Amino acid sequence: MAGLRFARLKGCRVMEAWDIIVLGDGPAALRAAAESAKTGASTLMMSVDGLGSSGRSAADGIAAPLQESNNRGHREDTIRSGAFLCDQDIVNSTTSAANRQMDLLERWGVNFRRDSKGVPMVSKGAGHGKPRTVNCGDSTTREIQQVLEEQCMRFGVTRRGDQLPLSLVHSDQKINGLIAIDMVNGRILSLSAKAIIIADGGFEGAFGNGVVGLGLDLALQAGLPLRDMEFITSTPLAIKDTNLVIPMGILSAGATLHEANGSDLDVGEGDLNSFCSAVSGASQPVLDARELGDNSVWWDATMRMVKSRTGIDMSKQTIEIESRADMTVGGIAVDENGRAVIGSWSRWFTGLYASGDAACSGLHGAGSIVGNRLLDAMCLSSAAGQHAGEWVKNRQFTGTTALQQAFEQYHSSLSQASEIKQDEEVLRSGSIFNSI
Repeated sequence: MAGLRFARLKGCRVMEAWDIIVLGDGPAALRAAAESAKTGASTLMMSVDGLGSSGRSAADGIAAPLQESNNRGHREDTIRSGAFLCDQDIVNSTTSAANRQMDLLERWGVNFRRDSKGVPMVSKGAGHGKPRTVNCGDSTTREIQQVLEEQCMRFGVTRRGDQLPLSLVHSDQKINGLIAIDMVNGRILSLSAKAIIIADGGFEGAFGNGVVGLGLDLALQAGLPLRDMEFITSTPLAIKDTNLVIPMGILSAGATLHEANGSDLDVGEGDLNSFCSAVSGASQPVLDARELGDNSVWWDATMRMVKSRTGIDMSKQTIEIESRADMTVGGIAVDENGRAVIGSWSRWFTGLYASGDAACSGLHGAGSIVGNRLLDAMCLSSAAGQHAGEWVKNRQFTGTTALQQAFEQYHSSLSQASEIKQDEEVLRSGSIFNSI
């Protein structure tokens, strides 16, 4: 906990003070935390789930124009798939940095699939005009999570799970810290921070299960605008009647889509919307992964999980699928450095950053293409972590009084709730009740 400071706070023993607090525990949060800690800032990562809950943001791999002379094709495919609603400057800078991010992941230890020449194997993912999607089969999420966790350990990031953030504490649109509850022991925590990076995810869990956008709720409560919330990207490879989703990379490995009678699905232009429309309009659509051949080893974990959950052996049987919401495009409006912007997109909510699925930089427009989700998380989180780390060097901790008042308010609400007897009416304790 190098760099961790403590301050006396009335009503509790101490108040922790961190240069930067990162909310989340997936690739975006890990990348942002590692970059901020690299600058020397004391960095705390907080996750409402147990440590290692990475979500699906890395499942489909990363998009990078490794076999192209420039990023033009990648840029144009991104803009077209976003219905020409993308921020083209952000698209250009992000796709230009794709090869660099890919190289970093590989040097850190990600074991990407390779072709006969020994270089990372690229495949043509949904929405791409050329092969530029790289993955590790069904272990992509695990590989990405592992190397980014190692980077956090290398630079001394402190990580805590089962911590539910309740409110951002701010004054005059400047971050002072946050109030959270430790779900292990039920204690209310007051944490002072110079900067906070929200990187926990979108709200796609509202359509099924998983992440529900706690960071977005915190921002909304603090008065920040949310951008492009009407846009949602779906996946065509959700296994019907389960919460399982198969990575899109399996289609590039040789799996095919059919109707129950064996006829092929017409996926039109081959973008993600075409795949989802074809699956939604088909009669009992199925995924056929029986002819993967040598590629099947890269999807062994998925096949074993599906068999364990459904009893279906994908190497011998087809499996029924459906289209399902998989990613929310909208989020906290940010600039190229991940700073949360307000007003006419020209003023910074000082000290607040966002990245990954919780942020909306304008890269995706109305919809994402395969591999750009992780690319966005890597690029924007890197920028947010670096900027925050440099920015806090010349800043002081502020808002001790506001933090004390917020702590006392939440502590009082929790105390009242804990004093209720079993035969009494339930006391609805405001924000704590709503958050939990």
